Amino acid sequence: MLIPQLVKIRTAFRTVLDLAITDRLRELLELLDSSIISEQEKAQIRLEYNSLRISSQTSILHCSGTCKDFLFKDMVYSDITKSWFCKECYSEIIEGDGSWGFNNGNIITKKYSKPCLALKYCPYGYLVESFSTRLIPQEATCEIFGHDCPVYYLPIDCIENSRIIPTNEKFPIELFKHIRIRQRKNYLRYLKEKPCKKLEYCPYGFLTLKMKKKKDLETLNCKLFNRPCPIFFLKENI
Repeated sequence: MLIPQLVKIRTAFRTVLDLAITDRLRELLELLDSSIISEQEKAQIRLEYNSLRISSQTSILHCSGTCKDFLFKDMVYSDITKSWFCKECYSEIIEGDGSWGFNNGNIITKKYSKPCLALKYCPYGYLVESFSTRLIPQEATCEIFGHDCPVYYLPIDCIENSRIIPTNEKFPIELFKHIRIRQRKNYLRYLKEKPCKKLEYCPYGFLTLKMKKKKDLETLNCKLFNRPCPIFFLKENI
């Protein structure tokens, strides 16, 4: 257990740094949406965005494990994953070969390619952090976030215009109990087309059922699940 003074210092430092990082990421996203920025300049902006995002998520200010905490814990750096973990989460990685996280890291499907390749953006964003970090990176590992890509766990064969929702025997709602989607207006990412239309499958599957129905967000609803499509709260231009 860390001394109270150190906890206060860490808390204050993380608050200030997180605010600065959030402001800068928002500025970069606004530049990417600008029509007066050239494609060459946008490529440089994406590099800065990715570098800043990765650095902030893998710094000593955040445990990259399941607890997502650090204030009261001693931290350990992993040379393999290039990120910091509290001692408890680090032990889980070493003892369990990193196969912890959503569904204990048991891959459900390899039917789909990583959606960022087709979409040219990441439809999962920070959601990736709820999935496994492995001691040895594998095919499922996201090169940006260092966790397994949710496309190996969540997708189902349907799109918004499908008439029938597949059965969810493999996806009981309790499977998603540790996953949180920040469904607030300041997290909204507007875009013209939902990803299922280009991908020809739903990248979120039954996770969509965790979304809360809101009257002021009805225009964002998926016609199949009748809930806001997670893309509007998760999309990252990386």
